[in-house]
Amino acid sequence: MRFLAGVRIFWDRHWLEIVLALVFAAIMDSLRVGSLARTGIRHIKNRIAEHSVKRLRERIQVLERYKSVLEKYLSSDKALYLAALRIVIGILLCMCVGEMLLIFGTFKGLPRLAPLNEAAQALFVAYSVVFFAIGIIIVMHGARITSLDSQTKISETFAKVEGEISELTAKLDAKK
Repeated sequence: MRFLAGVRIFWDRHWLEIVLALVFAAIMDSLRVGSLARTGIRHIKNRIAEHSVKRLRERIQVLERYKSVLEKYLSSDKALYLAALRIVIGILLCMCVGEMLLIFGTFKGLPRLAPLNEAAQALFVAYSVVFFAIGIIIVMHGARITSLDSQTKISETFAKVEGEISELTAKLDAKK
């Protein structure tokens, strides 16, 4: 009982640090090629898809599309570089729009022509935060894609996806 009281006191004092540590650990894990979180999510999606033929077909189609993207990356480095460039452009766009909205949020407006009240300024700041958050999501997606930086990593991922497709196809054939 004393142990639980100690845990409760520790949680009350350090809950924010614990939550932030878990969030950052999840982010760092998702950036790896063999991410445990992504592998677990893929496994859960495959398990859910096993319950119906329609879901199995849809899941196989999703994996086939991902397999074709990996084939493009295997055939030429140019496809991976262009994907990374698109991600960088998306990040820059989100940063520029977010900064522009942040500037408008601090801008008082033209006093006689178009004054901005505090609510409008706060709305601009809120929208800028949204664009910065979208930029962070794009960064995480870009880190996942660019983690496939060598042909061996792409080949390993390709083999895993191909194995999942054949496993789900076998389950689909068994259901018919």
